[in-house]
Amino acid sequence: MNTDEPTKDPAEYETKPVMELILERVNAIGDEVTAVRTELTAFRAEFQQFKEDTGRNFDRVYNSLEIINNDFLKIRTDILGHEKRLRDLERKAS
Repeated sequence: MNTDEPTKDPAEYETKPVMELILERVNAIGDEVTAVRTELTAFRAEFQQFKEDTGRNFDRVYNSLEIINNDFLKIRTDILGHEKRLRDLERKAS
């Protein structure tokens, strides 16, 4: 018996269809990666805009709180001044 002869049909040894399938799958994965990268880029841009908007909003809130605090301190100072004058007037009246 001669063992040098192939036991299978030569078409069974052909790797071209398998390689084509592998390359198609690699290309499909590459397309998916590209799509994910595009989505991530869009998300990054949206997140950056959100971060900037939030920062501006915090700045506005901080500035508003500063104004309120300054107004409160001015009112408190005015009240303390009025209380002192009232005590002085009460002392003079008695």
